[in-house]
Amino acid sequence: MSDDVHEATDLADEGLGLVREWEQKGVSRFRAIACDLFRFGARVYAMYQPHFLEEFIHENRDPAHSSPGYVNSAEMRAATSEARRLAEALTGHLPTGE
Repeated sequence: MSDDVHEATDLADEGLGLVREWEQKGVSRFRAIACDLFRFGARVYAMYQPHFLEEFIHENRDPAHSSPGYVNSAEMRAATSEARRLAEALTGHLPTGE
């Protein structure tokens, strides 16, 4: 696996971590960017590190680390469903989770 994959997942994780921090402070203006970044991160994980995909999803859907509004937003629910369908298409099974 190339260093580019590691860099991509690291950057997605870091960016989403910042969004979760802002969400904890009640700032929701980064949600659209977060959903795109989540989709990107999920695709990279699904294609190159599928064994980490569920951890990625769980980390970004945990309201204790962001906000219930972010976690339960229609955009994040849709992005999560897309990530799981992609994982199923690539691996032949759904990752475990909610």
